[in-house]
Amino acid sequence: MARLVALGPAEEVVPYLAMGAEVLEARGAAELAKALGELARDRSVAAVFLPESQAELVASAVADFRARSGAALVVLPGSTGSQGLALAEMKSFLERAIGVDLISKG
Repeated sequence: MARLVALGPAEEVVPYLAMGAEVLEARGAAELAKALGELARDRSVAAVFLPESQAELVASAVADFRARSGAALVVLPGSTGSQGLALAEMKSFLERAIGVDLISKG
């Protein structure tokens, strides 16, 4: 069965339990990078949800995960609000998918 995994500090990822995600607590760049490496090798993982504050800490591990895994890695705003990374990623994904920037203002 495909797994949905929320990765990060407990206070930021526990809410994902409500949507049926498995929660893996990881604090700090070393723990996050190690967990992403393990999840990239796990073929049962369909999606990983990562708060943007944590994604910024491990940008190279995020890139490695995306290169090595077929699972989606979704960067989402954290409990303290958006820092802009999640929106920038969504904009980039949409531009690549449909060839049009639907998100920019103006």
